[in-house]
Amino acid sequence: MRKVVFILSVIFSIFCMESFSQERAFEMNSRLGMGINLGNVFEAPELGGWGVEPDGAYIEDIKAKGFASIRIPVRWSAYAQDDFPYTIDKNFMDTVKWTVDLALANDLAVVMNIHHYEEIMVAPAAHKERYLALWEQISGQFQNYPDNLYFEILNEPNENFTATLWNEYLADGLSKIREKNPTRMVLVGTAEWGGIGGLSKLILPDDPNLILTIHYYEPFSFTHQGADWVEPVSPTGVTWDSTAAQIKAIATDMNKIKRYSQEHNVPVCIGEFGAIENADDASRARWIGHLRHIFEEYGFSGFYWEYCSGFGIYDPVLNCYRTDMLHALTGFEEECDCRIYDTVIVKNSTFDKSIQPWFFNQFAEHGATAKIEVVNGEARIEIIDKGTESWHIQFLYSSFPLIRGNTYTLTFDAYASSSTTIGTIINRDGGNYETAYYLSTNLTTEKKTYSFTFTYNKETMDKARIDFDCGLANAKYLYFDNVYLYEKVPVSAIQLAGSNLSGTIQINENKASEQLSVIITPENASNKNVEWSIISGGELATIDEDGLLTAAGNGDGTVTVRATALDGSLVYGQADVLISGQAKVSVEDVALPKCTIKIGKNTFIVEGNLIETITIYDIAGQISYRTVSYANSVEVKNAYVPSDISLVQIQTDIKNVVIKNLKR
Repeated sequence: MRKVVFILSVIFSIFCMESFSQERAFEMNSRLGMGINLGNVFEAPELGGWGVEPDGAYIEDIKAKGFASIRIPVRWSAYAQDDFPYTIDKNFMDTVKWTVDLALANDLAVVMNIHHYEEIMVAPAAHKERYLALWEQISGQFQNYPDNLYFEILNEPNENFTATLWNEYLADGLSKIREKNPTRMVLVGTAEWGGIGGLSKLILPDDPNLILTIHYYEPFSFTHQGADWVEPVSPTGVTWDSTAAQIKAIATDMNKIKRYSQEHNVPVCIGEFGAIENADDASRARWIGHLRHIFEEYGFSGFYWEYCSGFGIYDPVLNCYRTDMLHALTGFEEECDCRIYDTVIVKNSTFDKSIQPWFFNQFAEHGATAKIEVVNGEARIEIIDKGTESWHIQFLYSSFPLIRGNTYTLTFDAYASSSTTIGTIINRDGGNYETAYYLSTNLTTEKKTYSFTFTYNKETMDKARIDFDCGLANAKYLYFDNVYLYEKVPVSAIQLAGSNLSGTIQINENKASEQLSVIITPENASNKNVEWSIISGGELATIDEDGLLTAAGNGDGTVTVRATALDGSLVYGQADVLISGQAKVSVEDVALPKCTIKIGKNTFIVEGNLIETITIYDIAGQISYRTVSYANSVEVKNAYVPSDISLVQIQTDIKNVVIKNLKR
């Protein structure tokens, strides 16, 4: 009897230990809550290659918008040596660490993975040693980080990386991670592109600190409609309307995941779910909101794909949000809705209720007859009789000004009952109907998005219009939807001022500071961001990225400060600042520390104890490369240096240096 009691006690103790361990996994998964993917940044083949730069403002904004966590996909394979020892580039590693540090500092949980390792998908065996070496380096670099940093072994194994191989490689990868991170939470996905299809084939290692991650993009015809990287390309115009059938299909999928979670006592994270911008925002918001409700009910965490770009909730060009989607994800209410751009130039772009203020012309005297009506939220033109010229049937919006020097982008969705050609024109509304831009538009039976951009360089046109000329269309029906005309207003002048916005700018106290500001002309410039620099007198003062000028205490004199527009116009303004009341310090009396910076083939010696940041701008004024260092010596390899450099800014702890006309 005593022996039986002892055995039962041992079994009970083991059960309690396992339950306790799994409780931690479920608790750690709940910390992730609703998160978002920082897509198109570190999984691009090169930093900035997909149009999204590492930017601390994104991290802070993600926290402010109510997200609990962030997933950082990283293409480590593009930044590591091809041959042994497969060393990861230090500058790239430092930039990733800077992003992780900033996210953790903003109280965001972080999931970081190996993403887009495309070579291992084709030849797993040839890349196994390199894959394990990557994890050895990553786990070593982050081994002392708090437990709010999670690892994900590999994103979406596919092609030749079969489920059988994946079970072997994930166990080996986990073992490598556990050498230096014995209790860190690790996310494990499935083979066959990370979806539910590979779930039944997944063998989880015996490890209490695991979270199952599944990617969910169903129905695929909705979430990937019009995606040009999918073969064949799915038709657009697919909606998600919360029908009983649609809800049931999602419930079936979620229940499969839930059953696996219960059978294996493992928490679940939906590591990616999202819908492409080709889908209408109302459908996207309904789909997101329904999934969020299920995630909360089932105890799943989730990461929406993605913050900006094609699936995103944020448009970095227009600096606006798709607020219905954002609200569906986190409940956040945001005033800066991308839909406001529907009212800047073009009103009623979606034709949900009527055609107005759009109007319709048909010239019966030329034999053209047609009619227009709203059908399923689209403007539908029925061609009864063609004319003899394209302009004999017109679908028009007027009027708005075209400003000389401004850049305009017209986008619209259109299709026809049979393939045909129409004219898309922006021209003068009245008079000689002077054409500002013309596009011969080939419509097909599939709904497509058409877009063109032009800079208007003629004299300002006070009244212009959008004109779809349909008089020669060889189709019975023409359909139009989602017509947008965006305007980019360049900076024409910059004026610098001090905190009092007038008078001479001065600093009269030893090591005092003065907050500089800019007055941008015109007031409605699309991008009012500027880059601050000192072009003379740099030994007397420093200036930070926000325009705070601080006297260095090295004597009196004049400092010339410049603010350069970051909208690509290269317009700048500058002002002289009088420095007085400073302690006179002889250069011979002070041995200032030095930092070494190598950029490509160039070497620079800059005063300072530590290098804080190095920022490289291209000729358009956009950030091409940025690294945060806190080291005494940094090398920026030639691969990160654009051929069309505008300027380089080096910030140490005591010096800000701007270098121009740098050659690779």
